[in-house]
Amino acid sequence: MHSGQERAVLPGDPPVEILLRPNARARRFALRVAAADGRVTLSFPPAAGRAAALDFARARAGWLRARLAERPE
Repeated sequence: MHSGQERAVLPGDPPVEILLRPNARARRFALRVAAADGRVTLSFPPAAGRAAALDFARARAGWLRARLAERPE
């Protein structure tokens, strides 16, 4: 894991592990689900802060879980 990155868990059913990636070049929040392995990454401007990034992820929990459910086993 690169410097500044950390993992967080979005509670719920099922819980979702998210890699938080502050990015100095980011201008907005970007939530991604990797097609290859289903890894969830949230990039965000460092000035926004970790709490705001987690709020963003919680607000989009339904969308996120729907994308993960679409993945083949």
